[in-house]
Amino acid sequence: MADFAILSGTGSPGSVLHTIGMSRAWGSLTWIIAMFGAGIIQNGALAGFGAAIVLGLYMYARKTEDREVASRKLVVEDHPGGEASPYVACRMVFRKLPTAFEPDAQAIHFRRATVHTDHEWVTPLEKELLGILAAHPEWPADVQGYHTESLYRHSLTVWKHAIKNCRSEGIAPQSPKATLARQLALLHDAGKLLAYTPSEDSWEKKSNRHRQLGLNVLRGLAAFWALDVAERHRLELAANMMLNGYAPQDREPEIEASIRIASVSDNLATRDHHASAGKTTTAGVGEDPVKGKAEAQAALEKLYVDTFESFRQEILDDLRINQSAGPNKAVALADFPDLVFVDSATFTARYLSLCESNGIDSLATSKEEARNRLLDIWARNGLLVLELGATKARVSHTFHLRTQDISLPRCICIRYKWPNKLTELVENHRQEYTLRGV
Repeated sequence: MADFAILSGTGSPGSVLHTIGMSRAWGSLTWIIAMFGAGIIQNGALAGFGAAIVLGLYMYARKTEDREVASRKLVVEDHPGGEASPYVACRMVFRKLPTAFEPDAQAIHFRRATVHTDHEWVTPLEKELLGILAAHPEWPADVQGYHTESLYRHSLTVWKHAIKNCRSEGIAPQSPKATLARQLALLHDAGKLLAYTPSEDSWEKKSNRHRQLGLNVLRGLAAFWALDVAERHRLELAANMMLNGYAPQDREPEIEASIRIASVSDNLATRDHHASAGKTTTAGVGEDPVKGKAEAQAALEKLYVDTFESFRQEILDDLRINQSAGPNKAVALADFPDLVFVDSATFTARYLSLCESNGIDSLATSKEEARNRLLDIWARNGLLVLELGATKARVSHTFHLRTQDISLPRCICIRYKWPNKLTELVENHRQEYTLRGV
C-alpha cells in the first residue's frame, strides 16, 4: 500500500467575508464611509476606529478560514477488488482543502507552459490542459509498456484525431459538440499526472484509477471554474460519464456523441502509435517474431474491444426494439432487464460501417470473416452475454430467439441500460418467447 498527500497551503479570507456578507466591495465601502465620517467632523480618532473595525473583520475572517481549511482532510482509497475488498492498493490523502468559493486556490497545482494556437475556436480550457501536459514532458502515457510515448504526445495525438473526426462528420469546430469532444480528448488520460509518480530511475503507479482521477484534474483547472455554470455542469457530467462510467437516467445524445468521438480518437491514436512502432522496428538476432506478432494482435484486439464500447450506444439507438415492422430489429424481454437481443449481422454490419467512417481498417477482406472474428473477440472479452439461465450460446456465440411477433435466428445478447421509455414498454407488453443457443 502506498500513501501520498497533496497539499495546497493556507486558505483565503475571501470565503468567510463572503459568507458573513462582507465581500471585498463591502469592505471598501465600509472604509469609504468611515473616512467620510472622519472628514465631516475632522476627528482622526473616529477614522482610526473605522479602520480598526475593517482590519479586525478582515483578520477575523482570515483566521476563521485558516482554521477551517487546516481541519479539512479527504481520504480516497483504491480497492481493486471492489468496495468490500480489504485490500487497499492506494490511499490518497488530500489535506487543507480550500473553500470552493476561491477558484484560484484549488487543492492540486501543476506546472504550466504557455500554449499558442492559430485556431480561434480552441478554448481556454484546452489551452490550459495542453499547457499542463506540455509542462510534464517526462510523464509516460503508460508505465507497463503498452504506450511507449509520453503522456503529452499521446494526448496531443488524441486531440488532433478528435479535430479530424469532427471535421469528417461535418461538425463545426466552434459547436458545443466539437468543443466538448476536444476537451474530453485532452482530459481522458490527464489523471495519470496523479496516478503516476517518478521513483528513482523508473515510474511508480500509485493508483489504477487514473480515469477517475481525471475528474480531480478537471476541478483543478482555473478555466473550468471560469466557465458559465451551465457549461461547467455539462462538461462535468460528460467527464463523469466517460471517466467514471456514470449513466444518467435521462439520455444525453449530444454528450454521448462527443464521448464517442473522444473515445474513438483515443483508439485511433493508439493504433497509429503501434503501427509506427511496428514500422520502425525489425526483428533482429535474438528477437522473437512470434512474440511481436502476438503483441500486435493483442493491440488490434484491444482496439476492437474499446470501439465496441464507443459505438454500442449509437448502434442500439438506431434499432427498432420490440417492433415487428421494418429492418434493424431487436428484442428486449422483461425476464432479462438491461439486456437486448440484436441480429448479429445487423449489429456487426453497422459496427464495421462506423469503423470505416472513423478511419479504422477492417479486420478481414470478407464481411463474413470479419463478422466471425468480431464475435470471437467480443465474446473472449466479456462484451457478449453467452449464458442466460440454463441456455448457453454455442460456437457462434449466438442465440435463436422467437417471440409471437419477431424471430431472430442468429442474435447476440448485449448489455444495454434501458431508457425509461423502453422499461415501461417492456413491462406493459410482456411477451412469450423461446430461446436456444445456436
